Amino acid sequence: QQVADANARALTQALKACAQLGSPQRLPGLIRKIEEQGCWHNLAAVDSALKAANATGAVTMAARILDQMASNRLAVEEKHYSLAIAAAARRKPPSPGAAAYFMHELMRQEAQVKK
Repeated sequence: QQVADANARALTQALKACAQLGSPQRLPGLIRKIEEQGCWHNLAAVDSALKAANATGAVTMAARILDQMASNRLAVEEKHYSLAIAAAARRKPPSPGAAAYFMHELMRQEAQVKK
């Protein structure tokens, strides 16, 4: 458990650096590390991954992260969808289709919560 926590902390720091540098080419490898090391349960790492996807405009990575969160039964909250929507807007060129998809998923989730 301590090794997994240390790995998650290291990944979180690497993802934060990726976001600060705006370095999209490093993001897929870091996401792969989260998968390989089973760190999807670590919300700090997952949040950092979404923030890095947002900062780099990596829409595909944002979608993959949200899918993994749902698969691992992590609560996907409005803030997570907001980061994905921002990634779609930040992408060069912007991706209104992806933003609409994330918005639709957010509304669908909110409708399920109200039931």
